[in-house]
Amino acid sequence: MKRRELLRLMAQGSALAACPSLAFGANQVPGDFKFGLQLSTLNRLMNEEFFETITLVKAMGYNVVEFSGGGYLGHDPQRVKAHLAELQLSAPVGRVAPNYPPNYRSLSQEERRAVGRSQGGLDDLVSKISAALPIAVDMHQQYLNIPIISEAEFTTRAKVENVVRVLNEAGKLCQEKGVLLGYHNHAFEFANVEGILPYDLMLAETDPDLVSFQLDTYWVTRGGGDIMQYLSDHPGRFPSCHLKDIDAEGKFEDVGSGLIDFPAFITLAMEQGSKHFFVERDGPPNPLQSASNSFNYLTSLS
Repeated sequence: MKRRELLRLMAQGSALAACPSLAFGANQVPGDFKFGLQLSTLNRLMNEEFFETITLVKAMGYNVVEFSGGGYLGHDPQRVKAHLAELQLSAPVGRVAPNYPPNYRSLSQEERRAVGRSQGGLDDLVSKISAALPIAVDMHQQYLNIPIISEAEFTTRAKVENVVRVLNEAGKLCQEKGVLLGYHNHAFEFANVEGILPYDLMLAETDPDLVSFQLDTYWVTRGGGDIMQYLSDHPGRFPSCHLKDIDAEGKFEDVGSGLIDFPAFITLAMEQGSKHFFVERDGPPNPLQSASNSFNYLTSLS
């Protein structure tokens, strides 16, 4: 069923590319711009048919993927690596995944989410990074990103400073293996805490040689931040970005269907040192359609 749906979407994409009335004209990006898919966009499908879904992503036209905060969802990393190689898909940016219980793959979707939510604290973050590092190195990933740290760790300035301390500590661990640690933002890091914005303090007090940041365009915007200003003020700190759109009501949208000026953002991000870009939409009603819509839009910009 998914295969037939994908073929229909691919046919729509070909029609879009051939239609001159839909050309974006001056809204272009640098010729060396490349993008991939954050596989959380297809979370439900990934949970149901992990390897088949990755195959569909390649058939859709994507050549690069980034795994979700759930990592490989309990699958053997060596089997995942072999599947990517067979498809000629790259996954240059790694993610720090939860510590999975032995029965993880037999849990319901809500139970799996609960596993992830229960592990957002700082207590075992360094140990999870230690466990993720050998896999990242084996996958030839230069970057390893923390998908989230619990909002509870950002409620006081002292807690935010402790987050900074742990990030620098973990970043040194990663540096020893030739990997750059990164932190992926949400909206809560932009809420004022005792006169500071946690995200600003994190950028100011983490060591740039040890800690980078993965800028999520939706969550920065939703939190009240200016994505262009952050790029301008912190060159080199965002080696990877999530391309995620927002509508006038603050809801998720497919890339190119919302309010964000992606040609301007991508151009500035590349000028400021960003190397990897990943399409993402949280919980889309039709995951394959969403991934295809974003692919077609971004392809039209080059």
